Amino acid sequence: MPKAKKYIIEKNYVAEEEISEIDFYLKDDLGIGDDDDETLTIDNDKGMSWAGASYPINIYRLIGLLDIIKDKHKCEYVEIMYHTDHIGYVLTGLNIAKYDEGSVKYKSILKKYKKEHDKYKQERIKELEEEINRLKKE
Repeated sequence: MPKAKKYIIEKNYVAEEEISEIDFYLKDDLGIGDDDDETLTIDNDKGMSWAGASYPINIYRLIGLLDIIKDKHKCEYVEIMYHTDHIGYVLTGLNIAKYDEGSVKYKSILKKYKKEHDKYKQERIKELEEEINRLKKE
């Protein structure tokens, strides 16, 4: 059985763009005014919708935001999150790099990670020892 390859995947978050209140954009797109008293929405999803928080967004608005992230911020990837408070979406642009275990960058990142993890462990041990001592005194 061949030896499994090891990689580090590094996510570098670069930029964030947000579009909010897209419910108002939809009303504008459809020509529905604020004075309209009744609107009935019928969802004919034919089993294609997924449970969860979302709201329709005009595809050209979304493409515009993606273009900003791609062209202005030079990102190759995006994470998209629905923002329930603002009825909108937050798009976070990022770049992702892969390093294999033979590369200098892999070794550098792993060394830094191990150093940070060891520091965390020592701090946590200290906290737990202080907690044990406190409990012994009770």
